[in-house]
Amino acid sequence: MSTLARQRERARGLATRIVSAAIVVLGLTLLVFAAFLTLYGGAGYLFLSVLMGLAGLALGLVGFFFQLVPLRLDELAQQKREYDARRRDERLTK
Repeated sequence: MSTLARQRERARGLATRIVSAAIVVLGLTLLVFAAFLTLYGGAGYLFLSVLMGLAGLALGLVGFFFQLVPLRLDELAQQKREYDARRRDERLTK
């Protein structure tokens, strides 16, 4: 692998981790605000607090899965390259 390709791969991995972390931090912030809203707002804000907590939880999960998707896409791309190489070799031997 060339140096430029390694740098691109490392940069893409770093960008993915940064975006994923930012999404998770936003989700955790919403969860903390939901808890404070319930503590200081009382039962009147309970419904809003539950909605905000669910949104924070959903964002946290999205951030977690956002980090996993590029890894899986790289695995699938590698499998496709191996499959194409096998097919090419089969055609050459015929």
